[in-house]
Amino acid sequence: MQENRSFGTYFGVYPGADGIPMKNGVATVCVPDPRADGQCVKPYLDHQDLNRGGPHGQINAEEDMAAGKLNGFIGQAEQGSRTARVGQRGAELCH
Repeated sequence: MQENRSFGTYFGVYPGADGIPMKNGVATVCVPDPRADGQCVKPYLDHQDLNRGGPHGQINAEEDMAAGKLNGFIGQAEQGSRTARVGQRGAELCH
């Protein structure tokens, strides 16, 4: 098991697994990307061994979860790749 991986990373499209919802081989779910005017990003296959993920602080986790909407992950990862949230609890640079 590697850090910054999920069930979906390993088994999301594995036959018979309850993973990423698919129709005709295409993901039917997506997450909005705030840097692309909210355009949705569908799950994609990533063969890279290194996955930097997003920032790991408490405030970042709260913003990932977005009061139950679970749509803040991309925004936090994009922000974390640029700079840490200086002055906020749990501020950590994604590295």
